Amino acid sequence: MSYKVIIPTAGLGSRLGKLTKNINKSLISVSNKPIISWQFEKFNDDCEIIIPLGYKGKIVKEFLELVYPKRKIKFVEIHNFEGPNSGLGHTLLKCEEYLKEKFIFLACDCMFKEKIPDCNTNWLGYSSSIPKNNNYRMVEITNGQARKIHEKDQKQLPNFYPYIGICNIINFELFWDSLRNSLDRSVEEGEAFGINAILQKNIEFTVLPFTWSDTGSLKGLEDTRINYKLKNELNILEKDNEHIWFIDNKVVKFSTDKQFIQNRVKRVSFLKGYVPDIIDYSENMYLYKKFKGEVFSSLNDINKFKKLLIFSKKFWKKYELENFKYSEFENFCKTFYKDKTIQRTKDFYKNFKRFDNLDYINGIKVNRFNSIMGLINWEDICKGIPVRFHGDFHFENILFSKNEFMFIDWRQDFGGHLEYGDIYYDLSKLLHGIIVNHSIIKQKKFKVDWNKNKLNYSINKYEFQYDCEKVFYDWLDKENFNIKKVNIITGLIFLNIASLHHYPYCLLLYGLGIEKLDQNV
Repeated sequence: MSYKVIIPTAGLGSRLGKLTKNINKSLISVSNKPIISWQFEKFNDDCEIIIPLGYKGKIVKEFLELVYPKRKIKFVEIHNFEGPNSGLGHTLLKCEEYLKEKFIFLACDCMFKEKIPDCNTNWLGYSSSIPKNNNYRMVEITNGQARKIHEKDQKQLPNFYPYIGICNIINFELFWDSLRNSLDRSVEEGEAFGINAILQKNIEFTVLPFTWSDTGSLKGLEDTRINYKLKNELNILEKDNEHIWFIDNKVVKFSTDKQFIQNRVKRVSFLKGYVPDIIDYSENMYLYKKFKGEVFSSLNDINKFKKLLIFSKKFWKKYELENFKYSEFENFCKTFYKDKTIQRTKDFYKNFKRFDNLDYINGIKVNRFNSIMGLINWEDICKGIPVRFHGDFHFENILFSKNEFMFIDWRQDFGGHLEYGDIYYDLSKLLHGIIVNHSIIKQKKFKVDWNKNKLNYSINKYEFQYDCEKVFYDWLDKENFNIKKVNIITGLIFLNIASLHHYPYCLLLYGLGIEKLDQNV
């Protein structure tokens, strides 16, 4: 069955706050997959989908072209997507020339579990669950037919149900005529205005119940993520400027930083055989085939951890550098460890309105950040060992299947260098991931409180973490690595990433960083 669909993505997504700072709301993740992918999966491969582009539209287009190169997609640029005369009705009218036939309208913040119904009659979707607030349009229903769509804040009546933002339009001429002839109202009311115009002509509009999730608000998104949570969902801690998405057997990595993506793609040639091959890429994202294995954090097997250490030793191929190259490498290390930590910590103070005034962690006296940085032996820290490196080497980025390891989400560079980096950074990244398990953070099984100059925290740990930590320290000692150095760089890593993560997790990271450094300087 071939048909046309329009999914408007031009809006700002203002109800989602900072979640849409860098991406369009249609790309917000639900179970590690963008909302628009959940929607695309509802429609036949041969149907044409019209995508109006506005806010962060370039990123929406990049994603859809990368992931769905064989789908029939028509992109329509909406320049006036905010401010005076903007609105859904304006967006729809810009797409009219491509929809002069029956079509399905689907709001980009609407998710549902049912299959798409037959498209030969007018119908609209509603939810039988009555919302606790009046933030939704309500459809008035009599004998299975729509009578009128009422605007928000309408008084609740027995036969009123939430209209969820999906409908099939057969009387498209009347729909478009009504929008063009009443621009003041239709711009604001969107497709609901056109539906009401059809209903005013006593044309039947069947109503169909859907298992609906509203992803357009923070509360609705939170509920949706609970309802759609997968059994083996990966523990990905979201960042404002980076996302990773899983669509069927494909993985997409996104960043707002184009150089970040470019360097990631280039580094695959140095990591070949240890990371997945990249299938395709664009300015802000790249695509690779999903590796069928288990995330290492879910294995809970100390023997496999020991195998990982043996395997990783082969991965960390050492580079023999001439003297002047090694001096340059030491400068990379200084920039990477010292200068970046100072800048990232300033960002943390600014972003979360904190100061370098922490004197106690869990009741124990500690040095403040500036004092600790002065106590570190930077000459020793910067004498790194150049190796083939991963750069974000922790259990969530290590996959295992049938005695085979695969590393994902590799770092884009080490102090600007692509081919080699310091083995101590990978070792410290591994330790930081052993100390803090991502699933614990996602389940919010930690507490942290920073009051004046005192920080108190607690965090749950699995027995596997304690076992790994012991085995890892024993292995470091056996391989003649500087354990104190690993601990110091681990502390620096905690401080570095504190500014990148959400509140209050950011406070925990800062506290762990200060604590780790204070114990080892």
